[in-house]
Amino acid sequence: MNKAEAVFISLLLTGLTVSIITGSVQGASIEPMTSWTNYTFMGYDSFYDKDVVAYEAESAAMLAVNVKNDFGSRINVSVVGISFDWLEPDDGWYNSTQTSSENPITLEDGDTVYFTVNFTTPSVDVAHTVPHDYTIYVEFVNATDSSADVELWQTRRADLYGDSGYFVVFSVDQVKSRQMDQMITGIQAPVWNSTSGVLLWQRAMNESNTADYYYALGDFIEARVHYGKALRLIDEAFTHEESKGEALEEAQTNAVDAEAKVAEAWANFANGLSNMWTLIGVALVIFALGYIIRGLTALRRTPALQ
Repeated sequence: MNKAEAVFISLLLTGLTVSIITGSVQGASIEPMTSWTNYTFMGYDSFYDKDVVAYEAESAAMLAVNVKNDFGSRINVSVVGISFDWLEPDDGWYNSTQTSSENPITLEDGDTVYFTVNFTTPSVDVAHTVPHDYTIYVEFVNATDSSADVELWQTRRADLYGDSGYFVVFSVDQVKSRQMDQMITGIQAPVWNSTSGVLLWQRAMNESNTADYYYALGDFIEARVHYGKALRLIDEAFTHEESKGEALEEAQTNAVDAEAKVAEAWANFANGLSNMWTLIGVALVIFALGYIIRGLTALRRTPALQ
């Protein structure tokens, strides 16, 4: 056996050993997926410079958590909840009402149960305008061993997948600012038919940029004011464009009508001209016939005079 083959076999045996050890370690776990619902905003936020999930202060928040039993035997789940890095409320952290110590949920080995955690977000005075980490936790007991102690399984936000942005609490002005910003971002500028429409749109974009500046600074009141101005200017631009469009449509209709009348006049003129030339032709024929008759009459009179 050469050196390369010996190294390969050694690595293979090491991998198998690690795999066996890892497979034998089991415990209740939380699936690496959570989902926030009814949130005010989710995504990148320029003020925090992070991906966040945001709720308005003192509003209802809900988190769905998947709990999977990898313990190796039946377990009774008594607590599923979430804790944050702000001051713990007097009545404790936020737990699901689907289970309790008195009425635990039983999970067979390999089972997955979906729990929801509902709570009211704190005021801005408590949460402050900072991004928050949070921890998901599960308390359970081995259902096959009556003497087993209660065990705790928990995982932090950074270890989750899915809706795992930082948790933030928005003030009313921050909520309105973010909502108006999303509205402006979703508006597509048309091909303007008027200078006024273009100028109003440009003014609106300037106001929106100013609002973005104040929002990034954390001055949400001033940001809300400028986002509001931007939306009003956009509305004016579209209203003016609509009026301009109606006037342009009317002018185009009148132009088409005028062209039709001109064409009709030319047709009438051409028809009249054709009739005139027909009459002139008939007159010329009559004149020619008269001239011929006159000539024949003159020829007949000439021998009589001799």
